[in-house]
Amino acid sequence: MVSVISRVLDSINVLEKLRELCKDQVDYIVVKNLFHGEEEKFERYNDASLRQNMLAEGLVELVMPDLFYKSYDFIDRHALTFNEGQTHQGTNIVIKSRIKSWLTEFEAQIKPAFNLLGFDIQPDDCYYPAVVEKSKELRENEEKEKAKNQDANLTSENIAA
Repeated sequence: MVSVISRVLDSINVLEKLRELCKDQVDYIVVKNLFHGEEEKFERYNDASLRQNMLAEGLVELVMPDLFYKSYDFIDRHALTFNEGQTHQGTNIVIKSRIKSWLTEFEAQIKPAFNLLGFDIQPDDCYYPAVVEKSKELRENEEKEKAKNQDANLTSENIAA
């Protein structure tokens, strides 16, 4: 069970409810999203007795590095995955660079939990470029299909006219 948290009290409340629901039937991973502040600033969570109890039971903690807000905003505005954010036609070199760096750092951060996350093989240096290339290919195919459908609609409209 992965729970991505911010610094708000509700993150602890949600984690507590998940623990009540799932009990010891799952492995727990808490990911501190550093977009919401430095790791030390997660005082509510860090000082919670829930955390201490879960650590004693094998809780795995990870951190999600901060990504500059303009890169986040670009990804959100276009409803992209992080990989797609690197290949989108509106992505500039700065956003591409920040996303690539963020992905590399996040991958390093999650390595301790690869087995719990279901990754059978740790990615090598070519993992993300392959995913980026596949995302680009899928996006291009979608655009071709959309253009093809638009052409078909125009043709049927001309026939009807």
